Amino acid sequence: MVVDGLPPVRDFTRHLLQGMGFDPVRLRCCANPEAALAQAVDCPPQLLITDGFHNLTTNWKQLHEQLSMIAPDCQLAIMSSVMNDDLQAQAEAAGALFLIKKPFTAVELKTALQNGLQKLAKQRPDLASRLQSRAPAVAAPAAMRRPAPAIVAPPQPVLRPGDKVRYENKTEVVDAVVIRQGELVVQLKNKAGLVPVSKLQPG
Repeated sequence: MVVDGLPPVRDFTRHLLQGMGFDPVRLRCCANPEAALAQAVDCPPQLLITDGFHNLTTNWKQLHEQLSMIAPDCQLAIMSSVMNDDLQAQAEAAGALFLIKKPFTAVELKTALQNGLQKLAKQRPDLASRLQSRAPAVAAPAAMRRPAPAIVAPPQPVLRPGDKVRYENKTEVVDAVVIRQGELVVQLKNKAGLVPVSKLQPG
């Protein structure tokens, strides 16, 4: 289960998981903790990849604790725009497979996922094998087999939150930098929607 407020982050993480052998039918994506808890009733997750949700009543820790009541085997991974010693200690105490700082690149997220799954395979090989479904019991007919989608890494981000940029002949401030289908896009402060980096100029 992927829980994040930004659709591009949810979509890209789902894309990576599918490329790593996760059954797309079992993957769930939610915009907030409340939606995740509602979906978990009918589909208890074994892996939770979540935003920190530091400003919400239900943050990552509370979400994982509540999901663990429904699915005791639920593993945790965190994608957070906040990074400090306290969060790192809490993540370690909760047994998080990884903790990654936002914004991140495609390569950084892919590496974190791979390392987390390798860690899980050593600790819980039974659970790791259930999460990934690379080898079906019966091979599908050739006409039904499709290659895994290629994961294209975007260039390293050239912008950071707080940077000033020019957009539509106005000076704007970058609020967040995210990845959307392999493309770097930004959220501008007080602006709706996401803007491709290619449409921005240095402020």
